[in-house]
Parts: sequence; structure tokens; C-alpha cells
Amino acid sequence: MSPATECVCGHLFCLKHRHPSDHACPGAAPKKSALLSSPNTTITKENLLTKLKEWSANRKAADEKGKGGNLFKGLMRTKSNQPNSNIVQRSLAVSQLRKEAKGDAKIPDNERIYINGEGPPNLNGSITSAAQVLRRPVFFSKDWSNGKVLDRLAATLGVKNENNRTGDQDRRLQLFHIESGTLLDMNKKFGEVVKNGDTVVIARGW
Repeated sequence: MSPATECVCGHLFCLKHRHPSDHACPGAAPKKSALLSSPNTTITKENLLTKLKEWSANRKAADEKGKGGNLFKGLMRTKSNQPNSNIVQRSLAVSQLRKEAKGDAKIPDNERIYINGEGPPNLNGSITSAAQVLRRPVFFSKDWSNGKVLDRLAATLGVKNENNRTGDQDRRLQLFHIESGTLLDMNKKFGEVVKNGDTVVIARGW
């Protein structure tokens, strides 16, 4: 029996048909993202989470660097040693969110959680600042499941959501919580982890 040789398309052929022109070769199979794939080309929760944490940290650093020219922000940073500095900034941010956020008007005020919702980040490209990504001030019920919040946020941002129709890991959506650095469990309540003023990002993969 003649030895088999692997072609660029990934199939094995005898010496006579080993060349692409000899077996109607479709060409090399497309490669999966190096950042979202393990050595076995299988996307895992741990792999995705690691990349999201790295992206989040790098973007935060880029945003902080970009704020250097803002006098007000600079003055606030000089008082960072004061215990209530972060609390004041957080309160101001939440107040602004309450004014601008969109959501289901039927949700009682005391059940609303106001957040910044963002579309999927480009984990394969250069880091972009928060001001350059798909970002909307929104509010959801603290008692909604994270799965329901994902559906509503995807619809609000215009992000294609195929979670109920596909098992393809590359196309499935998740929710990444910036402040805790975790992927939210779709079956748990939104208010268990997320607080007013937080940022929740739609992530694609796993």
C-alpha cells in the first residue's frame, strides 16, 4: 500500500493524488481565532474569560491615560487618597445614568439597575477606549435572569443573538461583568452581582 500524504485541505491522499490539482482540492480550511481557541481549537469558558480580563485591563489603562488632559478629572485624581472620593464619582456617574438610560418603563424604580451596556469587543484587534465602542446607558430589573438581560441588551444594541438557534461556540453570546471580571451565569438573577453604575459587555464565544 502506498504511503498517505496530508494535503493543505487536511485530507490524506496517496502519492499519485497528493497534489491539489489531482483531487479538486478546496484549499486550506479556515483557521479559528488564535485568541479565542485553545491548542485543540476548542473555545472554553476559561480561555474566553482570560482574554476578556486582559482586554478589560488594557482598555482601562488606555482610558486612564486618555483622561490626563482633563483638568476636572485630574483634580479628582489628586484627591484619590480621600476615602469618599470614589463614592462621590460613583454617585455622579449613577445620577447621569439615571437621566440617560433606556429600558422597560414597567419596571418599578426600586427594582431597576442602571448600567452601561456594551457590544462585543474585538479581542483580536487593538484596544479601543470605552468612548469608541458600541455603548448605551440602560436599565434592567434586578430580578430578571441574566439570560433575559442578554436578550434585551442584544436587541437594544443591535447585536445578532442566535443563542436559541445555534450550538456554534463562535456565535453564541455571553455577558461579561467588568467590575467583577466574571461571566454572568445565565440562570441567575441580574441583581446578584451587578450594581448601579457597573458596565456589562456582550461577549461572543464559548
